[in-house]
Amino acid sequence: MSAYTNGLAFWKHFEEKQGAIINCLKAEQYEELNELIQELDEEVMEISGAHFFVESFYDSFEMTFDTGPNKTTQYLCQMLCDIAPKSVKQNWIMNATLPPMSQKAIQAMVQIKNEEYTLADFHVFYQIENDMLDCKVYCPGFNLIGNPENKKEMIVLDRPNPCDYVEGPVLKAGYKSFVGMLPLPVLHGCTIGELAQMINGERWMTTQTKTCPLTVIPIKGWQHGQPYVLPVKPSPNLPDAQSIRLYASLCPFEATRISVGRGTTFPFQVLGAPDKKYGDFVFTPRSLPGFDKNPMHKGVACYGENLRNVTDVNGFTLRYLLRFYRLSGEGAAFFSRARWFDLLMGTDSVRKAILRGDSEETIRNSWQKELQDYKEIRKKHLLYE
Repeated sequence: MSAYTNGLAFWKHFEEKQGAIINCLKAEQYEELNELIQELDEEVMEISGAHFFVESFYDSFEMTFDTGPNKTTQYLCQMLCDIAPKSVKQNWIMNATLPPMSQKAIQAMVQIKNEEYTLADFHVFYQIENDMLDCKVYCPGFNLIGNPENKKEMIVLDRPNPCDYVEGPVLKAGYKSFVGMLPLPVLHGCTIGELAQMINGERWMTTQTKTCPLTVIPIKGWQHGQPYVLPVKPSPNLPDAQSIRLYASLCPFEATRISVGRGTTFPFQVLGAPDKKYGDFVFTPRSLPGFDKNPMHKGVACYGENLRNVTDVNGFTLRYLLRFYRLSGEGAAFFSRARWFDLLMGTDSVRKAILRGDSEETIRNSWQKELQDYKEIRKKHLLYE
């Protein structure tokens, strides 16, 4: 049978399960949801080579065809979206890598320097915050624009790193995204100037023999290991030094249904969900000016843990993630956005280790070789030792 015929059969099967899938999303019954989705995911994989998953998005429901970089897979998934029944299009936000477009547009190419790129080489990364849609477009060819032959100098006015640690898994090649493009650990332990020197010196953003003309204006009166408190908050949801201290360890929760306190005045300082099994501390996310207007679990009491007075997290820890994973009792369904979790970590090995039941010590040991290799690279570009 053709891909088109198989696609129609897929949507017929989806419609048969649609009501049960939506009910599972509303009730956050992820184990049952995974059972419903497994056969559909296998069908999509057979038709197109992509993975298929669904999730709730506040009051809406969203489905995604995770195509990866393969162009044929992207075209087939766009076809699946195009032939979806009206009942599905009315109920779901549908995500395919390529939006509806003409074949001519799909085949069009853009030339950057001497390299040619198609639309499939461009990646759009977006986030919705404070009712604003922030989009960024990335193409591998962008690093050729303004490259050394244009003789444009970059000047970096350096400043201290407020979370000055070197910890976590190192990003692997298959997990590049706008939250991580370079082979860096979760905490890279560099200032912006040192990082610029490393990117330039290791030629991570160019295939040319020349590098970008770079000048770093160094900091006076600070060295690695010395504390530094930012005079202004770097983000609406990083209001103070405690949020910055805990951010690396709590950020992976954003790929789960556990709230990190967005919609409170202490984001990234608490953890919780609408279930008393997670703890005695209670907070209710709300729409707050200057913070997050549409937080997860908005208006719903969340039970969990208060970390505002924690002082023994210096760097990156998995202890909170492992604790809430065990308390959830959900297994793989705990990672409601598994691919996003892997992109945040820069690898799928952490999630798989958690699912195996590995201890934090075992998981940390698993990335030590790559981390030590990174530390040797980092040494060459340090300015403040």
